[in-house]
Amino acid sequence: MMLTRISLAVFVAFCSPALAEVPLSQASAPEKNPAGVTFELRLKDRRNAFHVGEKITLELVFRSSVPDAFQASTRTYDRSGRLDIDRFQVEPSTDHDDPMADYFSSSGGFMGGGLGGVRTLDEDAAIVYADLNEWIRFQSPGRYRLIAASSRVSRRAPEDQQNHWGTPVELTSNTVELEILPFSAAVAIEQIQKALLILDRPRDPEKEAERRVACRALRFLGTEAAARELARRFTGQDQQCDFEYMAGLFSSPHRALILEMLEGQLESPDHPLTSRYIYTLSALAHMHQYGSLPRYPADASSKAKEDWQKDYNQRVQSRQELYNRYWQRMAVAASGKQGAARALTLETLLERTPAPRRGEKIRTPEAGIADLAGELASLFSHFPAEKQFTLLQVRWSQIAHPAMLPVLRRIWDQPRGEMWNLRDMVLRRLYQLDPDEGRRLILEDIKRAEPRGDTRVLGILPDREIRELDEPLATMLENELGSNTGAPGTHLELVERYATAAILPRMKALYEGPLSSWTCVAALPAYFLRVDPGYGEKALRAGMSGRNREQNCHQRMLESVARLQMSNIVERVAADHLNDPDPEVVRNAVAVLGQKGSPAARKLLEKRLAQWREEWPKRREAVANVKHDDPAMAWSYLESDLVQALTHSPEWRLGRDEVEALRDSCLTEHCRSNARNLLSSWESPITIHTNDYEGRRWYVAETQLASFEAVKKMLARFPTGTEFRWLGNPSDSAEEQLFASLQVYLEASGMKLAP
Repeated sequence: MMLTRISLAVFVAFCSPALAEVPLSQASAPEKNPAGVTFELRLKDRRNAFHVGEKITLELVFRSSVPDAFQASTRTYDRSGRLDIDRFQVEPSTDHDDPMADYFSSSGGFMGGGLGGVRTLDEDAAIVYADLNEWIRFQSPGRYRLIAASSRVSRRAPEDQQNHWGTPVELTSNTVELEILPFSAAVAIEQIQKALLILDRPRDPEKEAERRVACRALRFLGTEAAARELARRFTGQDQQCDFEYMAGLFSSPHRALILEMLEGQLESPDHPLTSRYIYTLSALAHMHQYGSLPRYPADASSKAKEDWQKDYNQRVQSRQELYNRYWQRMAVAASGKQGAARALTLETLLERTPAPRRGEKIRTPEAGIADLAGELASLFSHFPAEKQFTLLQVRWSQIAHPAMLPVLRRIWDQPRGEMWNLRDMVLRRLYQLDPDEGRRLILEDIKRAEPRGDTRVLGILPDREIRELDEPLATMLENELGSNTGAPGTHLELVERYATAAILPRMKALYEGPLSSWTCVAALPAYFLRVDPGYGEKALRAGMSGRNREQNCHQRMLESVARLQMSNIVERVAADHLNDPDPEVVRNAVAVLGQKGSPAARKLLEKRLAQWREEWPKRREAVANVKHDDPAMAWSYLESDLVQALTHSPEWRLGRDEVEALRDSCLTEHCRSNARNLLSSWESPITIHTNDYEGRRWYVAETQLASFEAVKKMLARFPTGTEFRWLGNPSDSAEEQLFASLQVYLEASGMKLAP
């Protein structure tokens, strides 16, 4: 892990006060909120007195008296460490501070984003819960007044319906009064005991939310006992609580104690070390030595700003040096770790260890380990299933070692656990390590009545057809459909993938008989297109007509079939449905022509775009008063879909002036936004990256490509002098070889590729 420099604008955003520091009397009043929407701030359970260090849970309540006019984001977390769409101001402005200031100033919390939904507001309360302790830490008892500002709400006026998030609206809450009581040792002890009771019990997936409440209680308390628990439990193994532990370590006033514990655990044989652990230790040690970074002097002279920037740059450099020293100490300490702690620490070392060349071993001289991959194989069972999957998916090029074969066999032979995709990844990697054994296991699994693997991994064999699978697949399908034992999805997909024309009569009989009432069957039309194109076209058109419309399966049929078996017939059927009365069918046809169509599809898409723009004035009136999720709204998205298809096809490339013309002629904001994003992705240098998580995939800017040859074909359409940037994984030797090959190809074409 390298400590990254952040942009000044981003840094200032995080290091500025949570809400403009003006007296509450001068803050924007709730009466100035837009008409028809309200924002009420409440204390949960109407409790208004808390001891120093107690969690203070707020209720952010949003309502609207105007139907379908406003919507609110329901996000409750952000990958940066704290949401910035809610801000709080407390008066008086003394005796409290920002507990996350040191965390953000350490350059560690600047990746935004996070999962969340949107709720349309009405007169019923939409409540979002937030712990004030994330923004405000009270240090002294007293009476305080609290006000909040939020940008969660956005308008949903008809002209904004092209934008899923709408137009943001800034709201100000009412004022809430609360009392902070003196610190109570008895209350703190009770809260710690309650938290530890939850954290020490056996893990129960259905009670994970309780664990997060418990670790957040430890995070906010600020006591010495809480600091000890945070340091002791900070292992990198607890996805639910690990960030809470780290945030608590940054905000705790007991920094010297925490550093002593974290330093001691470096050499502890039973304490695992992760990159987050080393990052946190180095950041805290640096701030303990140099002090916290002062707030950016936004309103000061240019000289003060230059001095601050110079100080900041020096801190980044000294922090990196300190981080490197702790990393070296971890590498040395790894040899003394035991069991799971040793496994997780060695896994951390992989992050800065290049993948070996073929036939070589990963060596870590600092740790005294001659063969890191072989060592990890012997410790693989110590990793939880989630970590095993990540290692096999992301770190495979570093751990692909003969010693992994018995490990992979054991996992494959185990019953499928809660992490259903682990065994699929195991079979994929086993096939890569030993193709003969992998092929045998794949064929055996395909012949099972209930295959263990998913079609995506069972279908990785290079054979276009495998005759020995005809009889077992046909027989199992006939038995399943004859006995009504369940959905034959996997076997249908495997017929499409491997079956020969020898079982065509039997598949036709099933399609016209037991499967005639089934919906969403894309695999058999795709199989027919491969072995009997005429019958395949008939089956595809049947699927696009009345056969599957009861469950709307016809809306995705084209794309589902094209993903399995693209052909001139599929392109012709897609072209024939560009004017289907169902807008979702049209959008699906557009997607197929853009993703899989031949160069001839470009003119079809351009013609349909011109037609849409002629039709839109009348259609706009029709959708102006429908709800956001009404099916008729799909017509409004079609323009953006057409522009997406025209600008992201692997078969042609529009010039910048052509994309700008498309953007300027957009009639919807959604279309303009997509065009702007594409133009932004084409800013020099244009990014290229690839991964091999489930088969090699390539990405040039925002366009996904299926093969190295397709990448070269697309890059050949860029003008001489174009510069590209490689976003590959430097620890992946396979990616490094691809980078070298692509670099030679581009340089020969008068272009550049830089890492």
